[in-house]
Amino acid sequence: MKEIKFRAWDENLGTWHYFSAGDQWYKNKPIYQFTGLKDKNGKEIYEGDILRGIKVGKWRKPPENLRCEVTMEPDMYGYRLIDNVGSGEYLLTKNNTEHWEVIGNIYENPELINNKK
Repeated sequence: MKEIKFRAWDENLGTWHYFSAGDQWYKNKPIYQFTGLKDKNGKEIYEGDILRGIKVGKWRKPPENLRCEVTMEPDMYGYRLIDNVGSGEYLLTKNNTEHWEVIGNIYENPELINNKK
C-alpha cells in the first residue's frame, strides 16, 4: 500500500518540510504528495520533482538527459511527466522508475526544467 506523505516548500527558510496527512502547519503553502515511487537510485519521488531520463536503449523509453516535472493527474491513476522541450509527455509508473533519476525540484532548481538543453 502506498504511504501517504507530503512535503511543502517554506520559502522563508528555503527548506522542505515533510509531514503525514493530518498535520496542519502547512496552511497557505503549496503541498506536494509523495508518489509512492522511487527513482533508479532509491530516492523518493514527489510532485514538483524534476527527473532526468537515463539512457536505456529501448524503444518508447525516455531519451537520455530528457528533463521532466512530476505532476499529479487527477483523471488518471498515475503521475504525468511533462518534458522541458515540448516533445512529449510520459507516465510515471512503478514499472518504469528505473529509467528516471531525481535531479532537483521546481523550487530549488527551476533552471533544470526551464533549460532547453
